[in-house]
Amino acid sequence: MELTAKRVPRSRPTTEKNAERAEVLRENVRWLLDSEWLSQREAAEEIGVRYKWVRRLCHHGLVWADKRTVASLDQLAGFFGVATDDLWKPTLRDQPRIPSHHVLIKWMGSKRKQADEIIAQFPRHIETYFEPFVGSGAVLYRLLNSDIKVERFRCSDLCKPLIDLWNTVIREPRLLATRYEEMWHGLKERGKPFYDGLIEYITSAPVMAMVWEGPDAVAAIRQTMGSTRPTDAAPGSLRHDFALEIGRNLTHASDSVENGIAEVELWFEKDELVEWNREVDRWVFEGR
Repeated sequence: MELTAKRVPRSRPTTEKNAERAEVLRENVRWLLDSEWLSQREAAEEIGVRYKWVRRLCHHGLVWADKRTVASLDQLAGFFGVATDDLWKPTLRDQPRIPSHHVLIKWMGSKRKQADEIIAQFPRHIETYFEPFVGSGAVLYRLLNSDIKVERFRCSDLCKPLIDLWNTVIREPRLLATRYEEMWHGLKERGKPFYDGLIEYITSAPVMAMVWEGPDAVAAIRQTMGSTRPTDAAPGSLRHDFALEIGRNLTHASDSVENGIAEVELWFEKDELVEWNREVDRWVFEGR
């Protein structure tokens, strides 16, 4: 009787599999940071985790989540809008990713046939849409005819400031973001004396706080109030008829829906807000 040894194929060593898992997570984390133009330190500060931990992920990856790291991994994944388990999936980097902020700059070089595919990747709400090189205008045309809400457009083939902005975004995006933050802090500091005096004046007598709703409520109320500078306000508006100087402002209104929601919460409890339908509304508003 002859005995022969049968060779059984072995799976790859655990250490090799672990190395692959760690490498996938490392590349995914670096890709997520790049998608938001964040350095490792900036990411740690914005996510709320330790910088050294983020640096370790970007250099060495991680094989498994344990009790020490699961909370931080959940924070990181939640910040970027992905599932924690997806951090170990090689396919994560195959998904198109839009930055979380609402400023969108369209890359040049797109073709007319790609316009619909490009628009499909846009967020549903854009605060500012930049297109320094319009070209045939195919993407801009599709955007104007879509259901995407765009608050302002900045588009031109000949506008040098836009082209300079484009070049800065390409070469030094984080420098641009830092510069805007510095400008914003500077504006707030320079405007502080004005606002301090305005607040003192507007609270020197009883204040009547109101919440209004309706189609284009923000624009309608601000039109009724008039321009911030009373001498520029339209005749019939409150500021035109009852004010002369900008520092003696009789009224204030929210400049956006988002700020309106925040300011309503400052002044009112939810049960203090009243909604009702009037019979006359169907003669005033469409679709009632």
